[in-house]
Amino acid sequence: MTTRKEVKRDGGVADSRGRAGKKPSFDISIFRSWCKDCGICAEFCKKNVFDQDVLGSPLITRPDDCNGCQECVLHCPDFAIQVARRPAKPEKG
Repeated sequence: MTTRKEVKRDGGVADSRGRAGKKPSFDISIFRSWCKDCGICAEFCKKNVFDQDVLGSPLITRPDDCNGCQECVLHCPDFAIQVARRPAKPEKG
């Protein structure tokens, strides 16, 4: 019997029986040639994934905290950020 999977608010996954699964992971890319170091990505990130260096350039310092909300992507005026969900690894069984 297969179970239906549901995405929880915290980004984790639960099956139809309520058992929690692994939280999804995301890859964050910054296109440095497009970025003008405005800091908007760091300001809008609710999970504090970004820091800025002394020149204002964004640094991805906590990528595992990313929940894939896409706020940084949506607010970047230069379209310099991409967030993509990592494919799930098959479970060993």
